[in-house]
Amino acid sequence: MEFNTTDLSLHIEDLTETDSGVYSAETTDTKGQRTDVAKYNLHVQEAVPKPTLNLMLLQLNSSGLSCKVSVNCSVRDSWVSDTCDQDLCSQVQLSPGSDVDLSVESERGTVFCSGSNGVSRETQSEPLTSVCKCVTLCSY
Repeated sequence: MEFNTTDLSLHIEDLTETDSGVYSAETTDTKGQRTDVAKYNLHVQEAVPKPTLNLMLLQLNSSGLSCKVSVNCSVRDSWVSDTCDQDLCSQVQLSPGSDVDLSVESERGTVFCSGSNGVSRETQSEPLTSVCKCVTLCSY
């Protein structure tokens, strides 16, 4: 821990989630009298791990040019469910009460799943071709 007397900032390293809680700042006058001057609620967050991304085929037209997939993007206990095509995703469901912000996007045939918080952001991607494969119905 390092306190800067010039700008009154406090730098704390190697915090863990168990360090979260209410902290108070106090001053001591020349007579030794202590006075609380501020209270802070510290919420420590870990860096976001790389999201888990799962795609499942919902619809594939006979030409194989149009594909719709169900997407599940998750980080720890947080998840979001979307439906995506080549260029657009629509959110279907989101887990309640999460400290991780999740988003799903589709761009030029690739689905991107991102998780972020106040500490970090991680993204996982997968091409739609990994699940949108013509097997027997497509004409070439």
